[in-house]
Amino acid sequence: MITPSRKKKVSVASLLASTVVAAVVLFGCAGQAPPPGGPPDTTPPEIIGSFPLPNALHFKGQRIALKFSEYVDRSSVEQSVFFSPPVGFVTFDWGGTDVEISFTDSLHQNTTYIMTLGTDVMDRRNHNKMASAFALPFSTGERIDSAAVEGKVFATPSEGVMIFAYKLNGISADTLNPAHTKPYYLTQSGKDGTFRLTNISPGLYRLIAVRDQYKNLLYDPQIDEFGTPNGDIVVEESVQPVRGINFRMAKEDTSSPFVSSAKPTDRSHVVIRLSEPFKPATHTEDISIVDTLKGSRLEVTDVAFPGDSPADIQLLTARQDSGAGYRLTLSHLQDLAGNVIAGPAASGVFSGSSAADTVKPGVSLFGIQDSARNVQWDDTLTLAFTEGVARTPIEHSFSMHEKGTVAGGELVWSGSSAARFIPSAPLQFGTWYSIRIPMDSIRDAAGNCFHDSLWTVQFRTMEEKLMGSLGGKVQEEHRSPGKIIVTVSELSGRKEKSRETTADTSGAFRFDHLPEGYYKLFAFRDADSNGVYTFGKPFPFTTSEKFSPVSDSLKVRARWPLEGVVVKLP
Repeated sequence: MITPSRKKKVSVASLLASTVVAAVVLFGCAGQAPPPGGPPDTTPPEIIGSFPLPNALHFKGQRIALKFSEYVDRSSVEQSVFFSPPVGFVTFDWGGTDVEISFTDSLHQNTTYIMTLGTDVMDRRNHNKMASAFALPFSTGERIDSAAVEGKVFATPSEGVMIFAYKLNGISADTLNPAHTKPYYLTQSGKDGTFRLTNISPGLYRLIAVRDQYKNLLYDPQIDEFGTPNGDIVVEESVQPVRGINFRMAKEDTSSPFVSSAKPTDRSHVVIRLSEPFKPATHTEDISIVDTLKGSRLEVTDVAFPGDSPADIQLLTARQDSGAGYRLTLSHLQDLAGNVIAGPAASGVFSGSSAADTVKPGVSLFGIQDSARNVQWDDTLTLAFTEGVARTPIEHSFSMHEKGTVAGGELVWSGSSAARFIPSAPLQFGTWYSIRIPMDSIRDAAGNCFHDSLWTVQFRTMEEKLMGSLGGKVQEEHRSPGKIIVTVSELSGRKEKSRETTADTSGAFRFDHLPEGYYKLFAFRDADSNGVYTFGKPFPFTTSEKFSPVSDSLKVRARWPLEGVVVKLP
């Protein structure tokens, strides 16, 4: 324990006179510099003394004191001190490795207070941050609240995330907006993402994880990352804390997309660039182009998404009047978060072009280079064209060959600039395939094409002997509705795609034909049945879906099944 500054009231110091000698012995050498040379200092700072002591009762006064194990960056401390409940305006008085913290409000009777020091505190020498948050609970009465909550933040980085706790008793939970209301209790995640919220009073609580960029103890949408739990929790006075309150972090997107530019590339094409990627579900009836002088409409006959940029749309129009002014307006288009374009943001202007369309369309096999080896047997075979093309000539001339034999299948188009080939039978392991299209069948609306050439891509699928399998079971502490989706991701450096499967009713799952390497597993309960993990929302509050921590690295060996892997859901 340490005493307040001697510049303060003598009566306070006299109450602690019996501890002064112990404090001097304990902390007297803490501020000395290490000898030169040797390995770099990676030791995080920590609290080695406090006034009052943790869990002190009958506390009176309006100041506390802390002693650090080394010299710390003072501003990092002053931005990382939080009191629950609030104690008014806080000031700091420094002396070496000691700091005295004073506050303006008088404390309530028979109340437990917690001073929390977050993990953004760093030492002065090497900017090492505290490994975990420090909590100093004390009470103005004869008892101290002892309820606690433990959990973990799964994010990169996982440290320094604020955990805001709001007591719901006596309020309408639906009106709680963390953008306007500060938390009643709080703490901060440590280096490994874990957190512990201690000495809180029993009750019904809502916890929200916030990467508080402005350090204002409020959630700022689109600025702060957030995490919501699987539900509100009841905290009781107990020796055992409430455990397993875990968070995945996301950033809320509430901004609608807007038209960044609209430019003609020739007299029959216009390229629209949006402010962000979007859902490529726009149709010709969702686009209006009007001559700003005559008021006449310019017909849009095709909408393509060539893929050069995830925020571009290519329009095929009727012939434009050279130099005429046009206003383009979009409707119903949504960004990836579901925000709909609207109002002035949905419009752009351009001048008509007189240039003829002379550019010949090109094609590639998305994600697969010519002569590629070890292609996955279940890879998607997608043809990506540089502009919208006529479908029928390609459908009549496209072919895929296996050992000289034409492989059956179907082309499924997603717009006029992309088509996915679905083989009628699964690809064979360790086999060479070739895809062929006569270039004169790849024609745009103006009839541009390459003549007297054949576009060919060859690739070889991976051999089965180079693959292994992984199987296991999802264990769930409290069963809830929705299917369990399990995802496996490769960690060995190759850009292999993630795979997912659905666990059966017993929780069992299996992945066959995995290339040898290191993998991680992730599982979640798909409560809303949309097939993807749902992060929830801070306001209006919606819960996240239940998820498992990402597994440790799992080694899959060729021709050797890895069985009995356990994934746990809360």
